[in-house]
Amino acid sequence: MNTERWQRIQQLFEESLARDPAERDAFLATACGDDAELLAELRSLLSHDASDGPDLDEVVRGQADEMLADFSHQRVGAAYGPWELVTHLADGGMGAVYLARRCDGAFEQQVAVKLLNPALVGAQGRQRLESERQILANLNHPNIAHLVDGGTGPDGVPFLVMDYVEGLPIDAYCNENSLDTRQRLALFIKVCAAVDYAHRNLVVHRDIKPSNILVDANREPQLLDFGISKLLDDTDPGLTQAEQRLFTPAHASPEQITGSTITTATDVYALGVLLYELLAGRLPYAADDKTAYSSALIAQRILETEPLSPSAAVTRGSSERIEAGQRRGAQLSPERLKRELRGDLDNIVLMAMRKEPERRYGSARALMLDVERYLDDRPVLARPSSLGYRAAKLLKRRRGAVISAVMVSLLVLGLTVFAFRQIIAERDAAAAAKVRAENAVAFLEDLLKGADRFASVGREVTVEDILEIGAQRIESELVEQPIEQARLMHTIAGTYVSLSSNEAALPLARRALALRQSALGPTHVETLESMRTLGTVISNNGDPVAAREILEETMQLQRQHLGADSPELAATLQELGVVLRVLGNPGLSLEYQREAFDILSSLPPTHDQYRYQPYVMNQIGNALDSMGDYEGAIAAFQRTLELLDVTGQQEDPVRGAALHNLGLALRASGRVAEALPYFQRALEHTRRTLGEQSIDFEAQASSLGRTHGQLGNFEEAQEYSELALRTAETLYGTGHQYYAYNLVNLARLRQLEGKHADALVLLEQATGIYRATFGPYHRFLAAAEVGQAESMIEVGQVDDARALISAVLTRIQADPEHERHVEAVARSVKGRALGLLGEDAEAEQLLTASLGDLRQSLGDEHQLTQAAARRLGQFVDVQREQSSPPAPAQ
Repeated sequence: MNTERWQRIQQLFEESLARDPAERDAFLATACGDDAELLAELRSLLSHDASDGPDLDEVVRGQADEMLADFSHQRVGAAYGPWELVTHLADGGMGAVYLARRCDGAFEQQVAVKLLNPALVGAQGRQRLESERQILANLNHPNIAHLVDGGTGPDGVPFLVMDYVEGLPIDAYCNENSLDTRQRLALFIKVCAAVDYAHRNLVVHRDIKPSNILVDANREPQLLDFGISKLLDDTDPGLTQAEQRLFTPAHASPEQITGSTITTATDVYALGVLLYELLAGRLPYAADDKTAYSSALIAQRILETEPLSPSAAVTRGSSERIEAGQRRGAQLSPERLKRELRGDLDNIVLMAMRKEPERRYGSARALMLDVERYLDDRPVLARPSSLGYRAAKLLKRRRGAVISAVMVSLLVLGLTVFAFRQIIAERDAAAAAKVRAENAVAFLEDLLKGADRFASVGREVTVEDILEIGAQRIESELVEQPIEQARLMHTIAGTYVSLSSNEAALPLARRALALRQSALGPTHVETLESMRTLGTVISNNGDPVAAREILEETMQLQRQHLGADSPELAATLQELGVVLRVLGNPGLSLEYQREAFDILSSLPPTHDQYRYQPYVMNQIGNALDSMGDYEGAIAAFQRTLELLDVTGQQEDPVRGAALHNLGLALRASGRVAEALPYFQRALEHTRRTLGEQSIDFEAQASSLGRTHGQLGNFEEAQEYSELALRTAETLYGTGHQYYAYNLVNLARLRQLEGKHADALVLLEQATGIYRATFGPYHRFLAAAEVGQAESMIEVGQVDDARALISAVLTRIQADPEHERHVEAVARSVKGRALGLLGEDAEAEQLLTASLGDLRQSLGDEHQLTQAAARRLGQFVDVQREQSSPPAPAQ
């Protein structure tokens, strides 16, 4: 019987077991159709399963293992790249693993080689395998086995080469060394740190289990196969059932079983299962008597049944932890272990294993921090933080000081007094809050009534009108209430920002900050909130240098007074990261954005700030894109879309921004046609959520126009480019840099159409706006001037083009942080001009070197690289014509 036949039998057998016995025969009759032999085989197996004989899983696994072992041993001695397979180590769902050595004589090295099952790599999977492999190779963490090499063997089988780790699986290591609970948790924390590191580098494991975590001779856990399942093209609908199970059923999350979106929350669930196994010595859905459940039944239990808590499970049946301890003489009774696990550890494990991804810990780091809180005898997030609970934790941390019943009594008395004071304080605070709410409602009602004066003269009332009235009334009527005055001014300033009315927001943001500094002090949380808002408004008003100064001061004060993990700090880090990217420092921007994301992802899902993770991940993608790491940016924008789904924010405007940014990164990496549908989806989403008169809509229409132009769709390019220009004129006026940007886009379209005279008119207008906005140099201005020089060449103004491009190059090279690809394009255009002027030696040097630089920085497929290649080709053609002998006279 061949492998495919066995897979079909196992699939139908497991599906039958998941059904009611009365329904099985009808199901099989339909599923088997005319295959009477298959039907008879399945009926026999079901009958056998109902008896006391061996389980079918064991039979199937035995047959499959025997077949695989025979084939795998035949490969020993073969070479894959520079690696010779020495010993067959194991087989798994993704392929076979071998101990291998380097055989090219370069140096001695022992590694583990995994030969991937070719059926698991889809038709387009090999190209993806290469890019994903590079991401994994860049993972550098002491607890992650490093990916060394990879490729395709002589038999067409993809292979990956990893560090060879000698050690025991983490559960076996813990049991054989009789590790206590705290020692097991210490190992688990290191595993969480490694998983978190990979998540921050946009890699998800998807198959975390004890056999993929070996503890080495240095007592360090090493994660194996990190991200290998991510390498496989599991989106290919043509793959087999074997492919669809790129996970271990007993450790799989509900979303893996149902085929839903895989996110970092999937790994959090698997970490919860791992912790369950380390603490209780058994899997959460295992039978009490070690009966081996079928994969289908395990899947059904994971989807439909809540697991027992670890403390309950450890006394309900067999526990490898208990049994191992008893074999080694350790006095670890089930009841004692149950008491140790009950409470915080139960809650931590069960929170990580919640069936809904959004209700789990927000990240592996958040899970790790909660375990650390447990070890430090501090309150954990997985348990409600009541007064009695906090008091119990305080007593435990200070138990050395509590040495007599008298002191305990005094403490209880003190806590009782404190509790009554808290109740009184909360009552007074609630009353004050009620008064503030009533005043706010009355103020809003009066404000809306005051808008009637516009209606009386036949004028439509706008949001800006109401905000303006409100700001005036707040200034005059709340003089005796500076805190409420500041809060309302702060709110109105934020509303102006959301409406892109940043000039109107600026004085209100400044006034709110001054009021709070005076009334609350310079380090109060609300004062620091106003500082951050002011920095954002200043940045939006076009002064990123001043914005950076105030945001850096805010960041330092928040770190000092609110703590390094405060959500308020995360908001400031995100804003500061945006400003730094604008100022040309994407590396530091990325650092701050990642820190902000770490803070937000460590919050419980119920926290108000938890839902801002997609915003920050989107900015992480922007920073990576600015650094030229397009693959990393693409992964970050895809992660943003996943986070929006997980947090239930499908209609949030940031989805449009993420779709647009994903398109930009794809286009920048040369995948222009692939980018187009993302731009279209972004525009449709933004039209629905923000309307056409929005900044995002203008940018997305502009990108659609430019991309259609690159693809030769000139009619669509003209339509979207003109739409973007009209929107920019409405939003910003004809003297704004964004209006100039759309003029440049239209000019590029004219160039693609060969209408260089028309392009020059548009570029002259754009460069005039840029000079008025930025002065003699800016990267936008430089790029537009390079385009001018190119069109000058095409209309015969070669001398003028040479003079312009030489001046532009001087200004570009004077900027130490200039974009290298802009300089390379400028040198290529100058080479084109020099070639036409007969200065062949310098022309050839410039054209050749600039093409090499663009290939290195942007790749062969990028439009700028291809344009540089065309210029060099034109020069070579002219040289060839000039060196050819004249044709003989007829």
